[in-house]
Amino acid sequence: MPSALNSGGPVTQQAGAPIVADDLLLVGAGPYTLTETTNNVSRLAASVTNAVSYTNAVSLTIPPGADLSPGDRVDGGSHDQQRPIAIDTIDGFLTVANVVIAGSSTVSLTAGDPNGVDPDLTINAPVIGAGGVTLTADNMVITAPVIASIATLQPFASGTDIDLGGVDTANTLGLTQAELNNLRAGIVRIGDFSNTNNITVTAEGVGSVHATEVNVGAGCERLKRGDAGNHRSGDDPCCRRSA
Repeated sequence: MPSALNSGGPVTQQAGAPIVADDLLLVGAGPYTLTETTNNVSRLAASVTNAVSYTNAVSLTIPPGADLSPGDRVDGGSHDQQRPIAIDTIDGFLTVANVVIAGSSTVSLTAGDPNGVDPDLTINAPVIGAGGVTLTADNMVITAPVIASIATLQPFASGTDIDLGGVDTANTLGLTQAELNNLRAGIVRIGDFSNTNNITVTAEGVGSVHATEVNVGAGCERLKRGDAGNHRSGDDPCCRRSA
């Protein structure tokens, strides 16, 4: 049986009191603010009326199937509510194998990487946040839809490069065409103006993103096309492209 919290009101974790369990299930009204950096849980599921904010010290999975109940997803309220969801690991993989849905609010998912080992943020089930979805990791695997008004994909570590059309490698966040095809957003933002180094386009990766607009951060003057090696100006359509 999983460890379960069921609350009709706000739950805030006391500093220095970590949750240690194989499985954690959150239900009830909430909101839940469980952000102690030494939490150690293997799998998380939630069906909560209000917001969910959870931090885990090591790798974490939102499991598939009927492993946890009810729902086995992370749910921050119905579609017409404003219920943000934020889940992050301090140092480890974050695997989304079931739906994460925040209705009209926001979702933030982060795979932390303080030691330069590039843990994956893996999206194998839909992530839905009409208010915006932010994915932060030095390597990403995106095999399911990311649905948002604004979808932001950015590295975790300072100096991590981005390769549009390429695969993940050490110190490089690769975003393949197949991964970009899973983005369903009005605006797609790739990169961070403070945390990204060079951005290389090894394929026309941004050409068929399902978005009205694509913005590439990190200073468009550092954007270059891999096959030509030409630096691109801030006016280049790779930095701001309409579908």
